[in-house]
Amino acid sequence: KLELTAKDILVYPNPTYSELTIELGESPTESQALLFNAKGQLLIQQQLISKESQLSLTDLPEGIYWMRIQESERTFVQKVIKL
Repeated sequence: KLELTAKDILVYPNPTYSELTIELGESPTESQALLFNAKGQLLIQQQLISKESQLSLTDLPEGIYWMRIQESERTFVQKVIKL
């Protein structure tokens, strides 16, 4: 598997109070965002259908989460902090 890097994907603001913006360097092809808690439980799964998407964390408690973005055969993982 190939890795996506921070040059390919921007996730901001991080830390966040309510919403994350996910910017993909290229037009998404079968891309999805997955958000996991520290226990590895999947909390949010969202298809990314444009170069810029929003992901709402409003209903989640403060804490540390892991965002995984999958695009076909490539994967990107980033720690996300909810304040």
